[in-house]
Amino acid sequence: MSENFEGSVSIRPNGGDNVTISLNAETGDILLGGFGRDGDLTFLDSSGKPRISMNGSGNHITIRNSAGNTVASLGSNGNLSLGGTGSDGDITLKDSNNRNRIRIDADAQRLRILATNGETVVDLGRNGNLALGGGGNSDGDLALKDSSGNNRINFDAQNHEMIIRDASNSVIGSLGRNANLRLGSNGHDGDILLYPSSAANHADNAATIHLDGNAGDIILRNADCAEEFTVSSAVTSAPGDVMVLDKDGLLRPCIKAFDTGAVGVISGAGLYKPGIVLDRQNGEKNRSPIALVGKVYVSVTDQNGPIQIGDLLTTSDVSGHAMKASDAIKSFGAVIGKALSNHDHGKGSIPMVIALQ
Repeated sequence: MSENFEGSVSIRPNGGDNVTISLNAETGDILLGGFGRDGDLTFLDSSGKPRISMNGSGNHITIRNSAGNTVASLGSNGNLSLGGTGSDGDITLKDSNNRNRIRIDADAQRLRILATNGETVVDLGRNGNLALGGGGNSDGDLALKDSSGNNRINFDAQNHEMIIRDASNSVIGSLGRNANLRLGSNGHDGDILLYPSSAANHADNAATIHLDGNAGDIILRNADCAEEFTVSSAVTSAPGDVMVLDKDGLLRPCIKAFDTGAVGVISGAGLYKPGIVLDRQNGEKNRSPIALVGKVYVSVTDQNGPIQIGDLLTTSDVSGHAMKASDAIKSFGAVIGKALSNHDHGKGSIPMVIALQ
């Protein structure tokens, strides 16, 4: 049963007093359902197929294509779904002058923000790259804020700069257009710590290289400073070997005692590895790092008697091995270092401090 009032139309079920459909011309409202009845609205195409459905009880809006497949839905959970079943789900937002400003393209997996001249100023593409700025003379910046709304990290494309700030907005780190990296100041210590892949955590003492801004120190966990030399291809050598110059200026393991051609010990044996390696030439063969400064493990022999801590070491007749330098005159110019450990008999390996003389 329907009733007409001035400016309105109401439809009630037979014998009922409750309005289930109401159209009010003054307010422009349309009311469907209520009082135990579900208010739905369905739009049919010319073939009589439902294309747009609004379901009051289900709290959703559904849009279907001509095959009856859902291509868009807005559900009770607040989710908006566009596309699928052969249809591309896109969103285009226009400004007040009808210009495209924001476009989300599902098939291209792309989100773009456009300037007023139509050029892209933000582009997030299918490859995961995010591009900011460019078109329309727009500067691409990125600001990361903390929970209090303070800028903490800023990427400034126009000034080619990344800036890190503390909670008081003081700059504590920056990477600038001149490629300078600055860390610390304003009450903060600027350190750089580098860790090996084997490190279990980021504790300071687990870093193999530590640049300490407060102390002004560079801390290297490894032991010696070494420099690469070319080794004769006619010989075989290994870390810990005592090396001397041959007639061609190349290195080979020592084979005689008190050799004044002694250069040093190949770094890397035992517990000590080089902290700094100089003159490294990538791709060059037959080159070995010779320890120049610091501590190194050296192969030793008891050819000249047992070695005691503090004994000077020199070359021996045993290939690549050092012995105690007991004769000061013969040892002149042939000393390679000072023993840091005892060695009683036979061959072995001990740490020594480098002291070429």
